[in-house]
Amino acid sequence: MVLEFEIFYHHGCPNYTKACEIICDFVGENEKFADIKLIPVLDNKDAGLFRFKGSPTVKLNGVDVEDCYYKLAKNQQLLIGSLYEKNACRLYDCKESKGCPSKEMIECVVNSMEQPQKV
Repeated sequence: MVLEFEIFYHHGCPNYTKACEIICDFVGENEKFADIKLIPVLDNKDAGLFRFKGSPTVKLNGVDVEDCYYKLAKNQQLLIGSLYEKNACRLYDCKESKGCPSKEMIECVVNSMEQPQKV
């Protein structure tokens, strides 16, 4: 399975490159195949279209990594504002780096997507 990562960011964001590094480290350490796309959010129209929750917003196979992590690991809904503005910064609820998702978040979401789905 190829993991399709999308990193949505605004220019000037100091954290989207760190998010990319964390994803690349995870992919390399776990011998996964991944496609990583960096997608700039240029205006508020883009922000709404991409359901941008601040920079960086990281999605795996179209699913917001933090939202999915909270649903799986914490068994709760993440209550994050629906303010989709192109220059908004995003803070992640993790110990390692507040400005981007942690390896733990990435690993949890990847593992859930690799599990066979029950019918």
